[in-house]
Amino acid sequence: MNIAIMTMVFNESVNLPIWIRYYRRAAPSATLFVVDHSSDDGSTDHIPEVNRLPFPRSEMDEWSRTRLINYLQRALLQYYDLVIYTDCDELIVPDPAKSPSLEAHLATQSYEYASPVGLNLIHLVDVEAPIDLTQPLLSQRRYCQFQASMCKPLITRIALSW
Repeated sequence: MNIAIMTMVFNESVNLPIWIRYYRRAAPSATLFVVDHSSDDGSTDHIPEVNRLPFPRSEMDEWSRTRLINYLQRALLQYYDLVIYTDCDELIVPDPAKSPSLEAHLATQSYEYASPVGLNLIHLVDVEAPIDLTQPLLSQRRYCQFQASMCKPLITRIALSW
């Protein structure tokens, strides 16, 4: 199965390395795309094994951003069986009791699109140590909060309009 995973960023020096590291492990055969909205902090300068698509900086316009991602998703579906689009701070994590990796999970699914359950990790400073960005995040955080707005169609085999 050919998988494309993409995100759009502007100056994501903290989240982008985590996003790349996670999806490289979770779906090793996937092709990663970073839509770069003219980052100027160096975060997209050296991202090996990732396809960087640079776009000129403009005033943030959610409608324009959505149209761009829609067009890219449709174009990628001409070459890939499945396209995932997430924000740079979103990680799709299958139930480890059911699938050893995201790639293994996707290989067993036949849906046209999926909206994962959105959970926001929470840091309880009285209970948990400060985050160590060099270590896996999920093993460092035990608490989360359900967020309905994060339950959106991120995984698709068909062209969607977000």
